[in-house]
Amino acid sequence: SLDIKVVGISGSVGKTSTKEMIASVLSQKYSVLKTEGNFNNEIGLPLTVFNLRKEHEIAVLEMGISGFEEMTRLAKVARPDICVLTNIGVAHMENLGSRDGILKAKTEMFAYMNENGTIILNGDDDKLRGYSPENGITPVYFGLDESCGFHAENISGKGLNGTDAQFFTPNSSFTAHINIPGAHMVYNALAATAVGYALGMTDREICAGIEANVPIAGRNNLIRAPHFTIIDDCYNANPTSMKASLDVLAFADTRKAAILGDMFELGENEKQMHREVGIHAVRKGIDVLICIGSLMKSAADGALEYLEQQKNAEYTEETPSSSAHFPTQICHFATKADFLREAKELLKEG
Repeated sequence: SLDIKVVGISGSVGKTSTKEMIASVLSQKYSVLKTEGNFNNEIGLPLTVFNLRKEHEIAVLEMGISGFEEMTRLAKVARPDICVLTNIGVAHMENLGSRDGILKAKTEMFAYMNENGTIILNGDDDKLRGYSPENGITPVYFGLDESCGFHAENISGKGLNGTDAQFFTPNSSFTAHINIPGAHMVYNALAATAVGYALGMTDREICAGIEANVPIAGRNNLIRAPHFTIIDDCYNANPTSMKASLDVLAFADTRKAAILGDMFELGENEKQMHREVGIHAVRKGIDVLICIGSLMKSAADGALEYLEQQKNAEYTEETPSSSAHFPTQICHFATKADFLREAKELLKEG
């Protein structure tokens, strides 16, 4: 067997982007093998493990599930030394029943980790904050709350050009620039800082890894085309990640168009969750909201109803920050083909 440290990463949202950030940080000091793409299931994870070679010092493994007992099987293969949970959201609610069910399924990872290992949790997540693992390991927390051992302050958004932040560890602090836009990327950097700290890295090494992280295709990837700037975040989605993508889009100082498709495996409240995404787009001042698919009809309906309410109401805190800024268009298409027939008219420069 190989003497390799294993970092296992799971959570409802942000597994892949957190994996990429952690691998970027660890690569500043170690030879790292990471999960490619999202090879994070019962087929993909073993295939990743089979790629381990003598030169590798650390494996960074993304661990994705959609049902109970799946994480147990993955953990038996991975045997992580460090376990990272990004958050407990609503993805796969259809199979896992509730957020408590999701928490139970995700934390199956701990049963097969190194008994002297490290558990790193998002301290701003209501389900993870204060969670007590059955294996007796005291978790390390990251988050924006100062009570977390790893937290961030002086966060300064740079629009689509990323974010500056000051990162605090239990013993030090440093400032770093995150290249990928979005407030959620600060959490990814904090998780990576906690992992790097657990593996004996210096602040300078961790900072260099945060600043070296770049987006991958389909994951908040900024594409500057001749006439458009495209935010490619199309690989997969759930309500939390879709709202985060809309938050990123809202940073743009030009005409903003959101093209959204159906989200699956959300359970009995799926229509309401889609509706909330549509309302969020209106609140963020998106100029053109394009909803594609049967479930996205609820997003379009919710956006239209909310827009009408706001047009008829006085200014409130719920209204977009830019005065009287509402989407100029809200469109729903049953299929992608239907949308493509009208795309040129909807997607304009400006």
